[in-house]
Amino acid sequence: SVDGRHEEQFAHNYLSQAHYFRETGNIKKATEYYHRTYTLAEKAGLYLVQGDALQNLAEIQRQSGKLNEAIHTVNLALRLAKLHPGNYHYPGLYNTLYRAWKQKSNADSALVYHEKLSNALQAVYQKKQQENLADLRVKYQTDLTQKQLLKLKNETLEKDVRLKTRQIQVNTLMEGGFTLIVILALLVAFYFYKQKQNRKIQQQELEKLRLEKEAEAAQALVMGEEKERRRISHNMMPVVLTRFGLKAALEDLFDDFSEKGKLKIKVKLLLP
Repeated sequence: SVDGRHEEQFAHNYLSQAHYFRETGNIKKATEYYHRTYTLAEKAGLYLVQGDALQNLAEIQRQSGKLNEAIHTVNLALRLAKLHPGNYHYPGLYNTLYRAWKQKSNADSALVYHEKLSNALQAVYQKKQQENLADLRVKYQTDLTQKQLLKLKNETLEKDVRLKTRQIQVNTLMEGGFTLIVILALLVAFYFYKQKQNRKIQQQELEKLRLEKEAEAAQALVMGEEKERRRISHNMMPVVLTRFGLKAALEDLFDDFSEKGKLKIKVKLLLP
């Protein structure tokens, strides 16, 4: 007995061994393993495997000259195929029946199955075409979707690049504007600083001029006082008096008065 959990695996293994024995010419072993495959696949519900086993078994029977057994096996496979749509062994089965009836020299039956074989092949061809078209549509849709995704990705990338470029431009402008504002602020501060320095220098120059004026005035005052002091000193003790005597000194004094005023004074000195 075979464990139910492994029936499917064993059925496929039996089918592979049967194919191997048939290819190597061991017809007896191939027939045995096709029977085993059919029995086990029936238990496991593997209808395609059943159909494959029956088709190969019927062909072996036909080639061995067991035409009636081959026809019976094919009819069994056809009933199985009708019960479970989707079994694609019809062309092979119709080919075996066509060849078997032809070998039996039954032209009518052979012609009937030859026509069915042609129709089955045409159906398989159309189904393959439909599958190929469906695959092409899927591939086209996939390619189209990929192209659309690639286009969308490129557009998104371009948008990102534009946004980043714009952001860089905005940042550059903001940085430039900030730098310009800082420069303007520095220039304004420097201007006011220079104005303040200029005012300070002007004040210092004015103060210097004032001090110079005061110094000049003080110096002029001192010089005037010195001149007046000398004049007074001269008047109190003229040089003429000390050098030429009293008469000469009096004459010089009165001459000075005469020059400054309208008085005309004559000096007559009586000496003892």
